Amino acid sequence: AFLPLNALGNWQLASPDGHLETRLSLDEAGRAGYQVYRNGQPVFELSPMGIRLDSGDFTQGLQARGEPERQVVTDAYELLTGKRTDIEYRASQLRLELVNPDGRAFTITLRLSNDGLAYRYEFAGHANKAQRVIGESSGVRFFKDTRAWLQPKAKVKTGWKNTNPSYEENYLQDIPVGTPSPTEAGWVYPALFRHDRNWILLSETGMAGSYSASNLAQNSEDGLYRIRFPQQGETVNKSDRIAESDAAFHTPWRLVLVGDLSTIVDSTLGTDLAEPAAMTDTSFVKPGIAAWSWGLLKDDFTIYPVQKDFIDYAADMAWDYVLID
Repeated sequence: AFLPLNALGNWQLASPDGHLETRLSLDEAGRAGYQVYRNGQPVFELSPMGIRLDSGDFTQGLQARGEPERQVVTDAYELLTGKRTDIEYRASQLRLELVNPDGRAFTITLRLSNDGLAYRYEFAGHANKAQRVIGESSGVRFFKDTRAWLQPKAKVKTGWKNTNPSYEENYLQDIPVGTPSPTEAGWVYPALFRHDRNWILLSETGMAGSYSASNLAQNSEDGLYRIRFPQQGETVNKSDRIAESDAAFHTPWRLVLVGDLSTIVDSTLGTDLAEPAAMTDTSFVKPGIAAWSWGLLKDDFTIYPVQKDFIDYAADMAWDYVLID
C-alpha cells in the first residue's frame, strides 16, 4: 500500500489561492503517488503514478534526483468561443526528476491552479532508439462513499455505419464508485465525481498528435480508476495505437479538477493547458444563418436531391450557409 509520508520522499505544492494542495510521494517500494487536498481535507485517496516504456519501467524502484524545481506559471490568451473571451491562467508548478533502477530518468511535472491539478511525464530523447509507451499506472483512487456521473464508451466499430465510439451514450448518474462500465471499452471523459462537498472531474488535454488519447478502464476495483489506452480497431489510417518517439516527448496533461460544482463548470483548465492554436488568422470565420436538412428530416433525407433543394432554398432566402450532415 502507498504511504502518505515515508523516508523516500514527500513533496507539497499549494495552489495560488492556498485552497488546494497536492502531495507527491514515494513509498518504500519506490512507487510514485499523489493526493489532492481541499481546505486541508483529502479529496481522494493516495493514487498511483508511473509509466512503462519498452526501454524501461518507471512504475517502481524510483528515486528522486535532487530537489524539485518550483515556479509560478502564468499565461493569458483569448477564446473565440466558449465560457469567457479573455483568460488568465496562473498555477504553481513542481518538476521532480526521478530515476528508475536502471539509471534511466524521467520528470513528473505538476501544475496546481485554483481549479485543479494537471500532471504529465516528460522524457529526454533516447539516442538511436525509438521509445515506445507500453502503459501507464496513472489513476485516481476515490473514497468508497464517492458518487460518479460517467458515460460508457461504446464498443469500437458498432452502431450506425460502424462509427462508434461516437460518444453519444447516456451518462449513468449518481452511481457508486467501483461500478464497472457496461462496456469493455470503459468510461469516457469528462468523468465527474462527488465526495462530500467536493466535486472532481477527470479529463486530459495538451494532445499534440504524437501520443494516443486515453479514457478510463472498465473496472475500478477499490475505487481506483486507471488510464486505458486504445485497443485494436480504435485507430484510423492504420496509425499506431501507442506513442513512440526517438526524440524528447511528454504525455498529455492528466487533469483532476477539484472544487464546488460552479468551479468545475466555470473552469477553463482544458484550454489553459492545451497546445497553442495552429491557426492564427481566423478572420475568414463569419457567423451566419444556415439551412440544415437533418434537423427537420433526419437520416433518410441526407441524399443528393434533398441537399440540392436545401442549397437552392438557402440561396432564395439569402442565407449564408448550408449545413450538410
